[in-house]
Amino acid sequence: AGKSSNLASGLRTTLEQLAPRRFWLAPSAHEDSRATADLVREGFGSFAPVASLDPYFTLADPDDLEGCRRTLRAALAAIRTELQPGERLVLNPTSGTKQMTAAAVLAALDEGVGEIVFTTGQRADGVVITGTERLTAFDPSGYFRERDLATAHDLFDVGAFQAAARLLEPHRASLPQAHALCQLLHHWQRFAYSAAVSAADGHWETLRRELALRAQHVATGTPSLLVLADVLAWANHARRLGEAAACLTLAYKAVELAARFALAQDLALAPPQRNGRYAVSAVRALTRSRESDARLEKFARDGEITLGLSLAMQLLAENAHPLGCAFSDDGQLVRLTFVRNESVHDIRPPEMHEAHALLDRVRNLLSSGLPPLPTVVLPRVLPGT
Repeated sequence: AGKSSNLASGLRTTLEQLAPRRFWLAPSAHEDSRATADLVREGFGSFAPVASLDPYFTLADPDDLEGCRRTLRAALAAIRTELQPGERLVLNPTSGTKQMTAAAVLAALDEGVGEIVFTTGQRADGVVITGTERLTAFDPSGYFRERDLATAHDLFDVGAFQAAARLLEPHRASLPQAHALCQLLHHWQRFAYSAAVSAADGHWETLRRELALRAQHVATGTPSLLVLADVLAWANHARRLGEAAACLTLAYKAVELAARFALAQDLALAPPQRNGRYAVSAVRALTRSRESDARLEKFARDGEITLGLSLAMQLLAENAHPLGCAFSDDGQLVRLTFVRNESVHDIRPPEMHEAHALLDRVRNLLSSGLPPLPTVVLPRVLPGT
């Protein structure tokens, strides 16, 4: 207060300007502060008492920033549960110690309160002159956006695309490409091409068309070098992040897809049905040994069979395909595929050096047994950072 200022009157003017449905007060435990709070609420039916014994969110020590912050965070969280649809929660940290004001702003940012207003006006002796009060708003949305974008960048860098997308969801209007790219990469990493196409729509037309072509290949069961190149790109992504299990699994998947491509492209084996199973009669036409015949009989069900890596490569080798022959001749590669089987079917966490070795040998195998693969470049930079 000053010669030309009355704090209670100024805060009452603030309430008249805001005209809230309900309001709460958070004075300190000091007697003068509580007396001012009593004057502020007098005659306002919109005042909401906290409890019968203490109607205020009382700040026990006005010089304890962290203690005030904890009390005000709890207050804001409790008040938010009482908001009606369409209502805004407004914080006015006018008056109080510097610690109380700082704590109020920090609590609002912690709790995501989207509107902070200060009671300002003409000043004398460092305080607002009564009768000149006006509201000055601070919009913390820019702070929330910068904070969430920085965190999303960290998540993006470690491949947590879905988590980054969820964090950026409230900022879709201001950061549309950043949000869309996180969604796109999340779906692309799962080879959910149709969803990835939707995420790319309106942002990256060339990429959208490329992903749509992959989606068509998957939907029709067409063996695709584009999809195979994607698998290798994501395997390399996992290696860069030190994710041994993902790298190993994707490298193994790349060999399986390569075998299916070679069987279809060079040995005219019709693509599998939507359930991933081949007609036994079509596969039997490619067997050249009693061993492969026996394995075919063992794994066939209802006239269909799922071709695992081992049998697929055996069929290629029996038909003198360079991919199958090179696979059979690389004993270290075959042993490394067993590591993947052990990690999938048992509690056997793979080592990073094993994942590196498998991926490197798979790349060498494919370079000698298949046509050149398309180049796939995964985005590494989050827009807006």
